[in-house]
Amino acid sequence: MENSSDGPLRVPGMGDIPLDKGLPITDRFAHGFCEWEQVPTVTQREFTMVAVMNDLTDKPDWQTGIFRQERVDHWRGDIFAARPLMSDRAWEWCVSELRDKAGYYSTHGFIHVLDTGSRVCKSDALVSPKLLAEIRGACQSLLPTQAEGQSCTNGVVSLIDPSLYPLVWGRSLIRDDGGHSTVTQAPAHEDKRTGIGNVQERMDTALRGAYPEPWHYAFEEEDRSEYSAYFWSYRHQWLPAEIEFSEAEGTAMRFTSYINGLDQDNKTLDRPLAELVSACIAPWNDCLIEGRAGWDEDWDYLPESPALGWAPPGNVRPQRGRTPCRIITYGPQWDNEAPEWIALFDQHRRKRVAKYMALKAEIEMIKSQKPPRDADAGSKKKHKLRLAVAEWALAHNKDQEVVGLEQLPEPTAEQWTMAKEYLERPEPGTDAPVVLPESWERSAGILLGRKTRRLIRLKHPEPGTAFSYEEWKNGTHGGKAIVDMVTDRPIRPDKPPASTPHEPYTISLEDKFRSQGLQVIVRADSITLDAGREKVAEFVGSSWSLAGQPNEHVVAIALLAYDVDNVTDVRVSFRQQTDIRENTYNYGQGGLHQEAATFSVFKMPAHTWFKASLEKALCDIFGFDEAEIAGHTPTFPMEMQELGSVALAKGRLIAFPNTMEHRIGPFSLQDESKKVGHVRWITLMLVDPHYRICSTRNVPSQQGDFSREEAAGYKRDMEKEHALADFARYREIGKFFFA
Repeated sequence: MENSSDGPLRVPGMGDIPLDKGLPITDRFAHGFCEWEQVPTVTQREFTMVAVMNDLTDKPDWQTGIFRQERVDHWRGDIFAARPLMSDRAWEWCVSELRDKAGYYSTHGFIHVLDTGSRVCKSDALVSPKLLAEIRGACQSLLPTQAEGQSCTNGVVSLIDPSLYPLVWGRSLIRDDGGHSTVTQAPAHEDKRTGIGNVQERMDTALRGAYPEPWHYAFEEEDRSEYSAYFWSYRHQWLPAEIEFSEAEGTAMRFTSYINGLDQDNKTLDRPLAELVSACIAPWNDCLIEGRAGWDEDWDYLPESPALGWAPPGNVRPQRGRTPCRIITYGPQWDNEAPEWIALFDQHRRKRVAKYMALKAEIEMIKSQKPPRDADAGSKKKHKLRLAVAEWALAHNKDQEVVGLEQLPEPTAEQWTMAKEYLERPEPGTDAPVVLPESWERSAGILLGRKTRRLIRLKHPEPGTAFSYEEWKNGTHGGKAIVDMVTDRPIRPDKPPASTPHEPYTISLEDKFRSQGLQVIVRADSITLDAGREKVAEFVGSSWSLAGQPNEHVVAIALLAYDVDNVTDVRVSFRQQTDIRENTYNYGQGGLHQEAATFSVFKMPAHTWFKASLEKALCDIFGFDEAEIAGHTPTFPMEMQELGSVALAKGRLIAFPNTMEHRIGPFSLQDESKKVGHVRWITLMLVDPHYRICSTRNVPSQQGDFSREEAAGYKRDMEKEHALADFARYREIGKFFFA
């Protein structure tokens, strides 16, 4: 693809390149449009760990305080009081990692936070006070002009808005040779979104609150080939600016085409924004995610074993993010599991086995009473009927669950002593031994079961169990899991053993793309709170979103809060799609298990008894809602996990890949007596440099060409398209549950 002045314009939507042209996944960076998902699913304890490290790195002088034991001990006390899932082993890991992060910060000026697969890069040092003041001063001139009269979306006023003057196929003028000579009208494109009127109507109905999963209702009549067309816009595209590396080495940059949404006569922002892009290169290098082969492989259905369902394309599930998981598990562990000898006291099983064995004995007795050959027909018929009735009773009796089991031996004197000592153990939360009633032996089995239910506890997986911090840091952990993925599923014999490895890699935008430069989409936004105006007295938060549509091929984002005054903490939250396949995680017996047809609780070892449901255990470990996962609500959960949030403090730069959704959280006035407060920030969106898309190099400024009403109409149209794209994406992500 090419959009320079050296030849014909070869970009998506021009010439023989389709508008929705996509490069192979291995030849580009990853995006979040139903392509990238976190593997493996992240545990709640790991989310706690990264949240703690993110919070601590917001403290003044954290990078020196982490080496002072008295300060570390003080932090520890506060964190353990506030974070139930923080443990001694998790804390030791966090301290070790924070000390390494301090070294990285001193060298690079930023750190990785919320780094569970995807990562966010956070810096309070990359943007100097001088650059911050320049950006603030240059943006100040936009407030009285461009903010005036503009539409306000959810309280956000866009000072630089890429949706106001986009590329409009069939309307915009374009230099079709990529340079500065011939100008023609951009070609129109066929809209592949079928039934858009009906979809829009159903979406509007769903958004009025009538449906719990509005995206399913909106696309209930469309199959995948139809609703996936809604990912794209066939009418609009944001226009990035061209920016080049201005020196033979390093990351110094300069814009070579205008910034869309800015008056072409206003050049005061060009240099400071180019400096800001330069500051983003290293964080983007650290957070961009490369596409990998195998992400789009389909699972294979096994027709010879339909009860086993679908087999994965291989036994290896590589981790996909830049940071390997600190804790990997595919199932729960428990403290205080039932001892195996407890089965000897199960009187219920004894009765069931005895009844079953009696039925079998009756059948054998009937068989032994078979009439002789010369018996009359009536006797033979009567015997045959007796045998058939007995065999039917055996085959249809619930005691089929004990088929193949032998009667248990009676407990020995030693085992009775063990049972007594077990029942006398203190109850949870106390140290006092339990005093047993005199007749406890009569109901020993029931008492032992109740005791175990009170003692047994889900054991949240701990870091440092399957591999050490040093192994994790050095990349020698091998992706070992605490509890291995399910193996009583169709494992392919021609594939290696099941594992979850991680492959580290480095990215250097300045080396790989120095000659061609980059394309960046710029926007600037402002939120002003006013205690005297009801609708703007507080900000309620934005909705979850990815940046742009696939048309723009945005792969990384950077946010800079350049002006913050009299508001509470402004935080950016993140969530990502995950892959929690039910035939990979240990959640209990079901159709995916090879022994499901003959499953019986009596055949399970005693240590598996008396536990809460494995579905609930997995929900506790990974942070899902049990009622949703079990199908007890009108909705099932999407395969999404929230990573946490990062404070967007004044002067702070945060960068992250466009593989995960983000949103601005709610905030309000810090001091209501001052009446007003505001936050203003710059958003930079990096176009995947493996592509070249139509940019402001190719489209002359349209601010004099579009009327205010026409530009506002394109903005409204793009907002609708983005909403439809989100609905289509959620429809594709779908929902999951454990059967």
